[in-house]
Amino acid sequence: MSNLSDNIWFTRKARIQTSERLLSNDNHSQIMLIVYSLISLILSIVLLKNTQAIGAYSDMIGVVMSLIITIISLVIGGKNFKGRGLSLKNHYISLQRLYLRAIDAEANNDLDKLAIIREEYNNILELEENHHSIDDIVFRVLNRQNLTTRKPNKMEILIAYSYKVIRYATIVFIYIFPFAMAIYLLIKNNIQIS
Repeated sequence: MSNLSDNIWFTRKARIQTSERLLSNDNHSQIMLIVYSLISLILSIVLLKNTQAIGAYSDMIGVVMSLIITIISLVIGGKNFKGRGLSLKNHYISLQRLYLRAIDAEANNDLDKLAIIREEYNNILELEENHHSIDDIVFRVLNRQNLTTRKPNKMEILIAYSYKVIRYATIVFIYIFPFAMAIYLLIKNNIQIS
């Protein structure tokens, strides 16, 4: 592959990785909002029966929980993970078509066609947000056995796996935190669930 088809191919693969990350973020954020809302609802029901169920500041905890859910939902809505992920999907499909044309032009050594394709490639890149460099690194690390160019170095492998560990640990923490807090408050206040 020449530089042009290489560039298009790696850009496409990085955009696929970005799209998958954004769609995963959307899925996790929606589930997280449901979990937090259910916990807030359960807390509200418990507090209707016993206003001191989780301590002297039960009412404040309920308000803070509602405020946190409201802020999180506004931030998540503003990030538009799903819309951006789907837009990038359309973008990488366009890059696939361009890649196939570049392969054909390279096989025929058609320099004029390659110049046109390079211009189209630059125009396509301007239409969509760029992927994060971590998306390119993660793709190359996870697929390093099949790459013939741009194989990741040891530092990139360390960065990719560190990123994945931190990402998954953060997701697990976000899911577990409200349950851990509920259990802590129940134990702290000797609440019997019956």
